[in-house]
Amino acid sequence: SEEEPPQPLPPDPVTITPLIEDDSDNLWAPEWSPDGTEIAFCKGRDGFDLHVYKQRVSTGAITQVSDLETNNECFPSWSPSGQEIVYDNYDDLYISTADGDSTR
Repeated sequence: SEEEPPQPLPPDPVTITPLIEDDSDNLWAPEWSPDGTEIAFCKGRDGFDLHVYKQRVSTGAITQVSDLETNNECFPSWSPSGQEIVYDNYDDLYISTADGDSTR
């Protein structure tokens, strides 16, 4: 009779490290920048006061991108150049520079 081949060993344990560590209740809709150096996302508390932020992956530095009075900004998406981020507030679309200095 043929011997059964040896069973493969289980993979080495994997350590999972969160890219974004934050004490807010909600981190939503992460979106990688085109060059892979930053992540845009929205965060808020209890589903309210949502704003768009971005985090530089190499340093962990977080920058707020949106600050509309509606407090419902979410679902960021990067422009192909990575210079702007578009997001919505459930009624309208907005475009901000990726550094958050200008919104239209």
